[in-house]
Amino acid sequence: MNLIRTSFKFSKKEGKILLFLAIIGIIMGYLFYKNIDSSLLKQDLINIKEILSNSPINFLPQHFMTLSILIFSSFLIFGIILFPIYFIWEFACISYAVFIFQSLFGLPGILFGFIYQIMIKLFYLIFLYFIFKNVFMLIVNKLFSKNTNHAQSKKQYQTILFSILAVFVYDILLYFLGNHLLLKFCFILD
Repeated sequence: MNLIRTSFKFSKKEGKILLFLAIIGIIMGYLFYKNIDSSLLKQDLINIKEILSNSPINFLPQHFMTLSILIFSSFLIFGIILFPIYFIWEFACISYAVFIFQSLFGLPGILFGFIYQIMIKLFYLIFLYFIFKNVFMLIVNKLFSKNTNHAQSKKQYQTILFSILAVFVYDILLYFLGNHLLLKFCFILD
């Protein structure tokens, strides 16, 4: 419990940085929406109820690959740059999807789009942030600190491991329950 209380803190400065990345991502998502032909995606999403009824939401392989690349590249330093870029990309995908839902279903589409994105991405992004924060601190401590605090490093490794496991457990829950829960919100689109 001490690990959760001390390692998963969120400061105002970090919040401002994430808000800045989110704004850039939202703008990019809008530009994608305006400039990319989305007709095939719209044809698929118009039948969102059928899609959710027939296929589970499976992000486990994608998240495994993404986390592996981001974490391992971070220890080669350039991965530290990839994390913020990836956050921008995720926010762009979120806003793009919300704009697509809005164009298909109007105002109810915005609400459903937000619920859909919150359900499939919010938890993942929160724990991805904690992974990035602790990987970043580990690298900074190794590069710039003469006296490494082994207890602090151990706590950071534990936080990274806990966050990765939490993402995978959530992905498994999403696989088995996500589409059923989202189907319950489809009444918004009627």
